[in-house]
Amino acid sequence: MFTSTTKCLPLSLLFLAVSCSLLADAGDDAYFNYQISSALPSPQYFAIISQTPGQQASNITVHTSGQSWVQASLSSTTTPTTLTISVNPVGLPAGSYFATVEVTNPTSALQYHVSLTVTAPPPPLAVSPSNLTFNAVQGSAPPASQTLQVGASIPGTAIFSSSTSNLPNWLNMSWFGVGTAPVTIQVSINPSFSNLVPGTYSTSMRFYTIFPDRDITVPITLVVTVPPPVLKITTNQLQFNFLLGSTTPVPQSIQIIAAELPCPLPSHCRFPGSRQVF
Repeated sequence: MFTSTTKCLPLSLLFLAVSCSLLADAGDDAYFNYQISSALPSPQYFAIISQTPGQQASNITVHTSGQSWVQASLSSTTTPTTLTISVNPVGLPAGSYFATVEVTNPTSALQYHVSLTVTAPPPPLAVSPSNLTFNAVQGSAPPASQTLQVGASIPGTAIFSSSTSNLPNWLNMSWFGVGTAPVTIQVSINPSFSNLVPGTYSTSMRFYTIFPDRDITVPITLVVTVPPPVLKITTNQLQFNFLLGSTTPVPQSIQIIAAELPCPLPSHCRFPGSRQVF
């Protein structure tokens, strides 16, 4: 007859002492979800203790069912210990995958079922229209605003925009920062554009998602032109007298001039001229 000790020993020494079995402290299933091109799922942790209170199980080992995408490790070969299960599904096509992780000691075994669901990446981030062009006349009202729609193909996805601190003063946008697709943005020209000299001005706005390869840049162009001249004539009528059978009347001229308007660039102004009327 023998008495038990305070430490559990391997099964081979069972005739000398009581051996301790393993006990999963909580749960025996691990579920992972992964969307292609996104961040890897976080590892999951499971506490393992001795089935016999106050006693310690030893010689604990872990192994998987062999799939390359699943890994498992133990924090210690004696109880209490923590089992870590992680997955690396990079390269796997969309689908469902299953594996097992087994933790054993000489007297018992614990089995964990691992389930991995891989889903396809979202469609590319789309924007409509793909670019914006505004035509403005110096001294006139700003051109009509235009609408951008971002992310219509990926509803519910978080969308971010580049900082508006980099945008020029002549551009106004109704939205920036963080939103949920689809995002509708009103883009307009600030009345201060009249301070610009005639020419073409360009900028862009970048939009992106949590997926590293899902971003898009929208070019925005403002074309500022000088106002057209207001034309005047020196007379609004001409009179010709012609006697049947006589020679053709002498030609007369109408002088066409441009009224004085502010002209930022003199080279763009029209100069007076005349045209003969026959």
